[in-house]
Amino acid sequence: FVEEGEHPETGLYREIKEELGVKIIVGKLFDIVMDWYEFQGVKFSTLNLYYFAQLKSEKIRPGDDISEARWFSLKRRPKGLSSKNNRIILAKLASNSASLR
Repeated sequence: FVEEGEHPETGLYREIKEELGVKIIVGKLFDIVMDWYEFQGVKFSTLNLYYFAQLKSEKIRPGDDISEARWFSLKRRPKGLSSKNNRIILAKLASNSASLR
């Protein structure tokens, strides 16, 4: 989530560092997906921006609010990801993976 007044690219950099303990170089915008997020019984509409990014280091150090973090290939992505928008974007990436290289 971005903070009030925060640019989405700045928010992406901050969130990745906080949640995974890695630094990135933010690339170009890949896609935008609308979805819903439920918190304490209240549903909020979300606008999810997906960017390409380059890792500065591959060693993940998950934050205290993450139970597990790991790398996986698009062909072997896990089932049951947390949100519809993540499932949508991973399917788009998998179907376009050859053209993205």
